[in-house]
Amino acid sequence: MNRLLVMAALAAILVPPQQDDEMTKKVKLLVEQLRSDDVQTADDAVAELVKLGKGALAAIKDEALKSTGDTKLKLEAAAAEIGKNDRRGKVMGHA
Repeated sequence: MNRLLVMAALAAILVPPQQDDEMTKKVKLLVEQLRSDDVQTADDAVAELVKLGKGALAAIKDEALKSTGDTKLKLEAAAAEIGKNDRRGKVMGHA
């Protein structure tokens, strides 16, 4: 039991909430770009979201829950692509 508490405390220290805040800010900025009427800007934003990878997944899913229409679909597609890339990496032995 004590070992679990120590491990939880270490995890909290090693992954500060500040990182989560920075990732959330990046995702929100890209979501704004994703909403652009310019197709290239929106497509580039989706590609950048996917590049952020697994670390951005929670923020992307959170934004998808708050979104509707095309924005929601694009965020869900980005999340699915991240999941697919993660599984592909594990199969290839990169994770």
